[in-house]
Amino acid sequence: MNRFLKPFWVVLAVLMAGLWAGQAFAEPKYPDLNNQRVVDDAHLLSDATKADLTLKLKGLEDATTDQVVIVTVPDLEGYDIADYGYQLGRHWGIGQKAGGPAASNGQTYKDNGILLIVAPNERKVRIEVGYGLEPVMTDAMSSVIIQRAILPQFKAGDYSAGIVAGTDQIIAQLAQDRQVAIQKAQEAQTAADTGGSRKGGLPLPLIIFIIIIFVMFSRGWLPWFLLGSLLGGGGRGGGDWGGGGGFGGGGGFSGGGGSFGGGGSSGSW
Repeated sequence: MNRFLKPFWVVLAVLMAGLWAGQAFAEPKYPDLNNQRVVDDAHLLSDATKADLTLKLKGLEDATTDQVVIVTVPDLEGYDIADYGYQLGRHWGIGQKAGGPAASNGQTYKDNGILLIVAPNERKVRIEVGYGLEPVMTDAMSSVIIQRAILPQFKAGDYSAGIVAGTDQIIAQLAQDRQVAIQKAQEAQTAADTGGSRKGGLPLPLIIFIIIIFVMFSRGWLPWFLLGSLLGGGGRGGGDWGGGGGFGGGGGFSGGGGSFGGGGSSGSW
Protein backbone atom coordinates (compact mmCIF):
# COMPACT_ATOMS: atom_id res chain seq x y z
CA MET A 1 0.00 0.00 0.00
CA ASN A 2 2.81 2.39 0.86
CA ARG A 3 4.16 1.87 -2.67
CA PHE A 4 0.90 3.21 -4.13
CA LEU A 5 0.55 6.08 -1.67
CA LYS A 6 4.05 7.46 -2.25
CA PRO A 7 3.30 8.93 -5.72
CA PHE A 8 0.14 10.52 -4.31
CA TRP A 9 2.06 12.32 -1.57
CA VAL A 10 4.71 13.47 -4.04
CA VAL A 11 2.07 14.93 -6.35
CA LEU A 12 0.29 16.58 -3.42
CA ALA A 13 3.55 18.11 -2.19
CA VAL A 14 4.30 19.51 -5.65
CA LEU A 15 0.82 21.01 -5.91
CA MET A 16 1.06 22.60 -2.47
CA ALA A 17 4.49 24.02 -3.27
CA GLY A 18 3.16 25.48 -6.50
CA LEU A 19 0.22 27.04 -4.69
CA TRP A 20 2.50 28.55 -2.04
CA ALA A 21 4.87 29.93 -4.66
CA GLY A 22 1.99 31.48 -6.56
CA GLN A 23 0.80 33.27 -3.45
CA ALA A 24 4.31 34.34 -2.49
CA PHE A 25 5.02 35.99 -5.84
CA ALA A 26 1.53 37.31 -6.53
CA GLU A 27 1.15 41.05 -6.51
CA PRO A 28 -1.32 42.67 -4.12
CA LYS A 29 -4.51 44.19 -5.45
CA TYR A 30 -3.47 47.80 -5.95
CA PRO A 31 -5.85 50.74 -5.62
CA ASP A 32 -6.54 52.64 -8.82
CA LEU A 33 -4.57 55.86 -9.30
CA ASN A 34 -7.37 57.40 -11.41
CA ASN A 35 -5.35 60.57 -12.16
CA GLN A 36 -5.34 61.50 -8.48
CA ARG A 37 -2.58 62.80 -6.23
CA VAL A 38 -4.56 61.72 -3.15
CA VAL A 39 -5.94 58.16 -3.27
CA ASP A 40 -8.02 57.82 -0.10
CA ASP A 41 -9.35 54.27 -0.32
CA ALA A 42 -9.50 54.02 3.49
CA HIS A 43 -11.72 57.14 3.66
CA LEU A 44 -9.63 59.02 6.20
CA LEU A 45 -9.82 62.48 4.62
CA SER A 46 -12.57 64.98 3.93
CA ASP A 47 -13.15 66.28 0.41
CA ALA A 48 -11.82 69.69 1.46
CA THR A 49 -8.61 68.19 2.84
CA LYS A 50 -8.08 66.12 -0.29
CA ALA A 51 -8.53 69.21 -2.46
CA ASP A 52 -6.14 71.15 -0.23
CA LEU A 53 -3.46 68.45 -0.45
CA THR A 54 -3.95 68.07 -4.18
CA LEU A 55 -3.16 71.73 -4.82
CA LYS A 56 -0.06 71.57 -2.64
CA LEU A 57 1.26 68.53 -4.46
CA LYS A 58 0.53 70.02 -7.86
CA GLY A 59 2.42 73.16 -6.87
CA LEU A 60 5.38 71.01 -5.85
CA GLU A 61 5.42 69.15 -9.17
CA ASP A 62 5.07 72.37 -11.18
CA ALA A 63 8.12 73.84 -9.42
CA THR A 64 10.36 70.77 -9.15
CA THR A 65 8.87 67.96 -11.33
CA ASP A 66 8.85 65.82 -8.13
CA GLN A 67 5.70 63.70 -7.83
CA VAL A 68 4.27 62.90 -4.41
CA VAL A 69 1.16 60.75 -4.01
CA ILE A 70 -0.74 60.14 -0.78
CA VAL A 71 -2.47 56.77 -0.57
CA THR A 72 -4.56 55.27 2.22
CA VAL A 73 -5.56 51.62 2.01
CA PRO A 74 -8.02 49.67 4.18
CA ASP A 75 -5.43 46.91 4.67
CA LEU A 76 -2.15 45.61 3.24
CA GLU A 77 -3.51 42.16 2.28
CA GLY A 78 -0.94 40.48 4.49
CA TYR A 79 2.04 42.23 2.92
CA ASP A 80 4.75 44.08 4.80
CA ILE A 81 4.21 47.80 4.21
CA ALA A 82 7.77 48.26 2.88
CA ASP A 83 7.24 45.57 0.25
CA TYR A 84 3.77 46.90 -0.54
CA GLY A 85 5.07 50.45 -0.98
CA TYR A 86 7.96 49.38 -3.19
CA GLN A 87 5.68 47.40 -5.48
CA LEU A 88 2.99 50.09 -5.57
CA GLY A 89 5.50 52.80 -6.49
CA ARG A 90 6.78 50.75 -9.41
CA HIS A 91 3.27 49.73 -10.45
CA TRP A 92 2.07 53.33 -10.64
CA GLY A 93 5.39 54.67 -11.96
CA ILE A 94 5.32 57.73 -9.70
CA GLY A 95 8.07 60.23 -10.55
CA GLN A 96 9.82 61.09 -13.79
CA LYS A 97 11.68 58.34 -15.61
CA ALA A 98 15.35 58.64 -16.56
CA GLY A 99 15.90 61.66 -18.79
CA GLY A 100 12.65 63.30 -17.68
CA PRO A 101 11.94 67.04 -17.79
CA ALA A 102 14.12 69.45 -15.84
CA ALA A 103 13.00 71.28 -12.73
CA SER A 104 12.59 75.05 -12.66
CA ASN A 105 16.23 75.46 -11.60
CA GLY A 106 17.44 73.69 -14.74
CA GLN A 107 18.43 70.42 -13.07
CA THR A 108 17.05 67.05 -14.09
CA TYR A 109 15.87 64.62 -11.42
CA LYS A 110 14.91 61.12 -12.50
CA ASP A 111 12.93 58.56 -10.56
CA ASN A 112 11.77 61.43 -8.34
CA GLY A 113 8.60 60.02 -6.82
CA ILE A 114 7.44 59.65 -3.22
CA LEU A 115 4.49 57.76 -1.75
CA LEU A 116 3.00 58.51 1.66
CA ILE A 117 1.16 55.28 2.53
CA VAL A 118 -1.23 54.88 5.46
CA ALA A 119 -2.76 51.52 6.40
CA PRO A 120 -5.06 52.09 9.41
CA ASN A 121 -6.07 48.45 9.83
CA GLU A 122 -2.46 47.38 10.44
CA ARG A 123 -1.66 50.75 12.05
CA LYS A 124 1.27 51.24 9.69
CA VAL A 125 2.59 54.25 7.79
CA ARG A 126 5.42 54.51 5.27
CA ILE A 127 7.23 57.10 3.20
CA GLU A 128 8.39 55.27 0.05
CA VAL A 129 11.12 57.12 -1.84
CA GLY A 130 12.10 56.78 -5.51
CA TYR A 131 15.71 56.18 -6.53
CA GLY A 132 16.40 59.77 -7.56
CA LEU A 133 15.19 61.33 -4.31
CA GLU A 134 16.99 58.99 -1.90
CA PRO A 135 19.87 61.49 -1.40
CA VAL A 136 17.30 64.21 -0.64
CA MET A 137 14.65 62.32 1.31
CA THR A 138 16.98 59.96 3.13
CA ASP A 139 15.80 57.04 5.25
CA ALA A 140 16.72 59.06 8.34
CA MET A 141 14.77 62.12 7.18
CA SER A 142 11.77 59.95 6.32
CA SER A 143 11.90 58.45 9.81
CA VAL A 144 12.09 61.88 11.45
CA ILE A 145 9.01 63.07 9.54
CA ILE A 146 7.07 59.95 10.51
CA GLN A 147 8.08 60.04 14.16
CA ARG A 148 7.69 63.77 14.76
CA ALA A 149 4.99 64.95 12.37
CA ILE A 150 2.76 61.96 11.61
CA LEU A 151 2.68 59.47 14.48
CA PRO A 152 1.81 61.92 17.28
CA GLN A 153 -1.36 62.87 15.38
CA PHE A 154 -2.19 59.26 14.53
CA LYS A 155 -1.80 58.22 18.16
CA ALA A 156 -4.25 60.98 19.06
CA GLY A 157 -6.72 59.53 16.55
CA ASP A 158 -6.42 62.38 14.04
CA TYR A 159 -5.43 60.75 10.76
CA SER A 160 -6.17 63.84 8.71
CA ALA A 161 -3.87 66.08 10.77
CA GLY A 162 -1.08 63.50 10.63
CA ILE A 163 -1.30 63.13 6.87
CA VAL A 164 -1.36 66.90 6.34
CA ALA A 165 1.59 67.44 8.70
CA GLY A 166 3.62 64.70 7.04
CA THR A 167 2.87 66.01 3.57
CA ASP A 168 3.88 69.54 4.54
CA GLN A 169 7.21 68.27 5.87
CA ILE A 170 7.88 66.23 2.72
CA ILE A 171 7.16 69.28 0.55
CA ALA A 172 9.35 71.48 2.75
CA GLN A 173 12.29 69.07 2.47
CA LEU A 174 12.02 68.80 -1.31
CA ALA A 175 11.54 72.55 -1.73
CA GLN A 176 14.54 73.32 0.46
CA ASP A 177 16.74 71.03 -1.60
CA ARG A 178 15.65 72.66 -4.84
CA GLN A 179 15.80 76.20 -3.35
CA VAL A 180 12.58 77.17 -5.09
CA ALA A 181 9.42 78.83 -3.85
CA ILE A 182 6.45 76.44 -3.88
CA GLN A 183 3.65 78.69 -5.02
CA LYS A 184 0.05 77.75 -4.59
CA ALA A 185 -1.62 76.45 -7.71
CA GLN A 186 -4.85 78.30 -7.10
CA GLU A 187 -3.04 81.62 -6.64
CA ALA A 188 -1.16 81.13 -9.88
CA GLN A 189 -4.40 80.40 -11.70
CA THR A 190 -6.07 83.46 -10.13
CA ALA A 191 -3.17 85.70 -11.15
CA ALA A 192 -3.42 84.45 -14.73
CA ASP A 193 -7.19 84.90 -14.84
CA THR A 194 -7.01 88.48 -13.56
CA GLY A 195 -4.27 89.57 -15.92
CA GLY A 196 -1.47 89.69 -13.38
CA SER A 197 -3.27 91.27 -10.43
CA ARG A 198 -4.49 89.60 -7.25
CA LYS A 199 -7.91 90.64 -6.06
CA GLY A 200 -7.64 91.60 -2.41
CA GLY A 201 -3.93 90.62 -2.35
CA LEU A 202 -0.50 92.00 -3.13
CA PRO A 203 0.40 93.49 -6.54
CA LEU A 204 2.23 91.05 -8.81
CA PRO A 205 5.48 93.13 -9.01
CA LEU A 206 5.67 93.20 -5.20
CA ILE A 207 5.11 89.44 -5.06
CA ILE A 208 7.98 88.89 -7.51
CA PHE A 209 10.23 91.21 -5.48
CA ILE A 210 9.45 89.34 -2.25
CA ILE A 211 10.19 85.99 -3.90
CA ILE A 212 13.54 87.27 -5.20
CA ILE A 213 14.52 88.51 -1.74
CA PHE A 214 13.63 85.16 -0.18
CA VAL A 215 15.60 83.26 -2.83
CA MET A 216 18.66 85.44 -2.21
CA PHE A 217 18.71 85.37 1.57
CA SER A 218 16.81 82.27 2.75
CA ARG A 219 17.73 78.60 2.81
CA GLY A 220 15.54 76.93 5.45
CA TRP A 221 11.97 75.73 4.93
CA LEU A 222 10.44 78.14 7.46
CA PRO A 223 10.88 81.29 5.31
CA TRP A 224 9.04 79.56 2.47
CA PHE A 225 6.21 78.68 4.82
CA LEU A 226 6.02 82.30 6.01
CA LEU A 227 6.09 83.51 2.43
CA GLY A 228 3.20 81.22 1.54
CA SER A 229 1.22 82.52 4.50
CA LEU A 230 1.92 86.13 3.49
CA LEU A 231 0.84 85.62 -0.10
CA GLY A 232 -2.23 83.69 1.00
CA GLY A 233 -3.64 86.60 2.97
CA GLY A 234 -2.91 85.06 6.39
CA GLY A 235 -4.71 81.94 7.54
CA ARG A 236 -7.11 79.37 6.24
CA GLY A 237 -9.96 81.85 6.15
CA GLY A 238 -8.25 83.50 3.21
CA GLY A 239 -8.32 80.30 1.19
CA ASP A 240 -4.90 78.92 2.14
CA TRP A 241 -3.82 76.37 -0.42
CA GLY A 242 -7.08 76.49 -2.24
CA GLY A 243 -9.84 74.07 -1.47
CA GLY A 244 -11.25 74.77 -4.90
CA GLY A 245 -11.79 71.08 -5.55
CA GLY A 246 -9.96 68.39 -7.50
CA PHE A 247 -7.35 69.42 -9.99
CA GLY A 248 -9.17 72.64 -10.93
CA GLY A 249 -7.35 74.02 -13.95
CA GLY A 250 -4.40 71.74 -13.35
CA GLY A 251 -5.23 69.01 -15.84
CA GLY A 252 -4.97 65.28 -15.23
CA PHE A 253 -2.23 63.51 -13.31
CA SER A 254 -0.38 60.29 -13.98
CA GLY A 255 2.92 58.73 -13.06
CA GLY A 256 5.88 59.66 -15.23
CA GLY A 257 7.47 56.21 -15.26
CA GLY A 258 9.66 56.61 -12.18
CA SER A 259 11.21 53.64 -10.39
CA PHE A 260 11.65 52.65 -6.75
CA GLY A 261 14.30 50.62 -4.99
CA GLY A 262 12.97 50.26 -1.47
CA GLY A 263 14.23 53.52 0.03
CA GLY A 264 12.25 55.23 2.77
CA SER A 265 11.07 54.50 6.28
CA SER A 266 8.10 52.98 8.10
CA GLY A 267 6.39 53.49 11.43
CA SER A 268 3.51 52.13 13.50
CA TRP A 269 1.25 53.33 16.28
